[in-house]
Amino acid sequence: MATRPNNFTPIEDVMLCRAYVNATLNPITGTDQKMKVFWRGIKGKFDELYAEADEVQEGVAMAPEALMNRYMRKIQRPSLLILNVLSGSPMQH
Repeated sequence: MATRPNNFTPIEDVMLCRAYVNATLNPITGTDQKMKVFWRGIKGKFDELYAEADEVQEGVAMAPEALMNRYMRKIQRPSLLILNVLSGSPMQH
């Protein structure tokens, strides 16, 4: 497998969000998971979505840690800031 480039594409961000939602809504896995197990599950779903997508580079491997860092820094944090603004809550960094 090839090493992936540093930046995620918009399509990969969408796949990451879909994989995250899938993992959080899965009643079978439960809520008492260790973080590494949780992100391995997200990686598994991400890999499934990646294999099904036509618009991505084939044979690129991503570590669970890379997915976690991308989600927390570039997706979750900005989303929380937007929710705070929309709800009238004070901004927290």
